[in-house]
Amino acid sequence: MGRSLEVSAKLHRIKSPKNRLNSPFALTSLVWLTPLILLAAPLGADNEYEGSRLIFLASKGELARSLKELRLAGEEVSSYDLTLLRQIGKAIVQLGSRSKSKEGQLLSLLGIEITGDPELMPALRSACSSLHPEVQLAALQLLAKFRTDASVELLLRAMSSPFIIIRLEAAFHLVQMQHADAFCAIQSLMCKVVPELHPLFPELLAQLNSLEADGELRRSLNQGGPAMQRSVVLAASHYSRDDLLPDIRKLLSRKDPLLLESAIAFVGTLRDSDSISALKRLARHPESSVRLAALKGLHRLGSKKAQVLIEQSALNENLYAINALGEIKGSEEPLASLLGSENLEVRINAAFALVQLGDGRGATLLREILISDAQDLGLKPETSPGGGLHALRLISCLKQQAKKDPSCTEISTRLREAILVRALEVEEEAFLQLAQEIFAAQQNDLIPLLSQLLESLGTEKAIALLESEHNHPGAPLIRNYCSLALFRLRREGPYREELSEWIVRQRPIADLQVRPSLPWNVMTGTERRFKLTPEENSRLMIDALEAIASCRDVAAITLLLQVMEVGPIENAYALGGLLMRIAE
Repeated sequence: MGRSLEVSAKLHRIKSPKNRLNSPFALTSLVWLTPLILLAAPLGADNEYEGSRLIFLASKGELARSLKELRLAGEEVSSYDLTLLRQIGKAIVQLGSRSKSKEGQLLSLLGIEITGDPELMPALRSACSSLHPEVQLAALQLLAKFRTDASVELLLRAMSSPFIIIRLEAAFHLVQMQHADAFCAIQSLMCKVVPELHPLFPELLAQLNSLEADGELRRSLNQGGPAMQRSVVLAASHYSRDDLLPDIRKLLSRKDPLLLESAIAFVGTLRDSDSISALKRLARHPESSVRLAALKGLHRLGSKKAQVLIEQSALNENLYAINALGEIKGSEEPLASLLGSENLEVRINAAFALVQLGDGRGATLLREILISDAQDLGLKPETSPGGGLHALRLISCLKQQAKKDPSCTEISTRLREAILVRALEVEEEAFLQLAQEIFAAQQNDLIPLLSQLLESLGTEKAIALLESEHNHPGAPLIRNYCSLALFRLRREGPYREELSEWIVRQRPIADLQVRPSLPWNVMTGTERRFKLTPEENSRLMIDALEAIASCRDVAAITLLLQVMEVGPIENAYALGGLLMRIAE
C-alpha cells in the first residue's frame, strides 16, 4: 500500500510555476502603434520594438510568422529571450480563448493547465462565458485551482449560468474553498430547481463547515422525503459526519429498506458500537441488500461470524458481497475460487477484490476488462439502491451505448485506469506480468498511464520492461512512451533523439484532442482531482515536448517553436502554455 501511495503522489504532483519573469512590454502600450511601424521594425536581439512586434503578430493570429521570426533570431545568436518567450506564449493562449470553436477554447484551457499561471485569468474569464457547456465546465475546474479573488468572483457569477450542471459545478468548488457565500449560493439554487434534484445537494452541504449547512442537513434528515433522507445519510457517511450519528442511528428502526441500508452503511463506516444490537437484528432482514450491509457493518465491528456469512453470499455470486470481501483480510481463498466462474462480472469483481487485498492472483484476471477485444465491453461502477453497497458492472456494446451517452466511454476508461493504479498494490511480479500483457495487446488507451506507473515504480525490473518495450515492433505509441519514460528517468540511450525525430516526423501535425471532463457528481474519490487530459497521441506529443523542453537549451526551444509554427493554429493554443512554462 505504501508503494502505491508513493506512486500515486508522484502521478498527481502539480508543478507550481516558479521564478516567473514579468514582461517589460504591456500589450496595451501597442494600441497607438500602427501595424506599418511595427512591421517595419528591424530585427535585433536588443530591440524592444522587435519583441513588441512579434507579440503583436502573435496576438493577432499571425502565429507562423511570429514564431518563425522568433526561432530564426534565436538560432542566429544561439539563445532566446525568456521574457519574450513567455509574453508570446501568453498572447497565443489568450488568442485561443477568443476562438469561436469549442476545440480551440478547450486547447487554450489545456495551455492554462500546463502553465498554471494566474496571469491568464482573462482567458479563463472568456472561457466562463463560452457558449459551450463543456468549455465552461473545464474552465470552472481550472478556476478552482487559483483561489484568487478574481477566480471566486467568476465562480459566483457561474451560479447564474443557464446550465444546471455549471451551477452545480460552481457550487461544488465554492464548497471546496469553504467560501462564506457557499451556503447562500446552494440554498438559492435549491429554491430554483425542481424537488427531484434536491437529493444532489446534501453531498455539497456535508462538506461545509457552517452552522447553517448543519441545520439544513438536520432539517432534511428529519423532515425530508425518503430520497432526501438517504442522500443526507450517504453524504454523512462519505465525510464521516459523526455529529449526525444520534439522528441517523434512529433511522435503524425504520421500515424503508433503502433508508435502512444507507443508515446501516453510515453506522458501519463509523464503527458505532452502540448499533451492534440493531445490526444483528437487521442481519436477518428479508431484503438481501439490508442483510449484507448489516453483515458488513458487523464485520467492521469485529464479528468473525459476519465474515463467514459474507463469504457464503459471495460464493453464491452476489456481486456486492464479492466487492465487500475486498476489504476483509483472510477472504483471499473464497475470492480465488470465484476466478473460475462462468460469469464474467463475477470473475472481474473477484479479481478486483483480490487486487485490493494485494493478492497477485487477481491481477492476471483483470486483463479481461483492461484489454479490449471483439466483445466491445466497457465498465461502470454500480451502487445498490440504498447506496451502501458497490460493485463493478459490464457495459455491453460500448460503442453503441456511447452514441446515446458519450460520457459512458470516458467513465469506463477512468475506471479501468483506476483499477490499473490499484494493481500496483499486488506483488511486483504480478503487476509486471499484467503490464506485459497490456503492452502485447497494444492497449493504447492505457499505455500513457502504464508507462508512467512503471517510471514511478523505478525498480530494476520495471526499467528493464520499459527498455524491452522500447523496441516493440509495429507499435510506435508504445516505443515512444517507453522512450519518454526512460528519458525522464535520465537513463543512458538515444531517447531524446528518438523523441525529437518522432515529433519532427509528425507533419502535418495532427490536431490535438482533449478527453472530456466529467462533472463533480459523476466522478468519485481521487477521480475528482481534475486534470484536463489529452488523448493518447496528443498526450504523447505534449509530454514529449515538455520533457525535452525541460532541458531548456536552444535545441529544445527551437523544436517547440518549429512544432507550433507548422502545426494547426489550435495546437499552438495549448503549446503556448508550454512556451510560458519554459520561461519560468
